[in-house]
Amino acid sequence: MLKDLRKQNKITQQEMADTLHISQQAYGRYEKGDREPCIDVLIELADIFGTPIDLLVGRYTINRETVVNNIRNDVKHNKKVNVFNGENTVNFGKDF
Repeated sequence: MLKDLRKQNKITQQEMADTLHISQQAYGRYEKGDREPCIDVLIELADIFGTPIDLLVGRYTINRETVVNNIRNDVKHNKKVNVFNGENTVNFGKDF
């Protein structure tokens, strides 16, 4: 999950490590699942990627209908929306 999100946002492991104030090796262990980030790091990762923490830790089931309705509502209210479809991030709404 972390690797996919990072790559979709065109961020290197080193850039992520610098942002989180950890080593590149430590960040790489998060991506491999060899190490789990503490809650403070999870919060920062969620903020960076604009995703719920539950999604990062595998506790979040995405209901497609709910997601589509939330996106429609955000676009209707002229909010910027970034959607990760598993391969690409699609941007629409405000300024798009």
